[in-house]
Amino acid sequence: MAVALWRARGLWVWVTAIVFFTVSIVDHLDAITAGLLAPAPQVFGGGSGPSPAVVPGLQMLIDLVALWLLTRRNVKRYYLDATARERR
Repeated sequence: MAVALWRARGLWVWVTAIVFFTVSIVDHLDAITAGLLAPAPQVFGGGSGPSPAVVPGLQMLIDLVALWLLTRRNVKRYYLDATARERR
């Protein structure tokens, strides 16, 4: 995804990035739910240390920032204006 965002422009890149980060947020929410409902076994470090929601929560925060940046007017223009130029 990072390579596509860096190297390509157009509607497909922008939509794919939004879908990717949305699915990623759902996955992090699932990890938080699973971690809170059934803690990891002690052999995997469960029972001690930070809450199982900390790392997926931080990852979800990064995804939310990425989605926010993708929906900014100048970023949308950067990716979507390329599509308009290709049609001409």
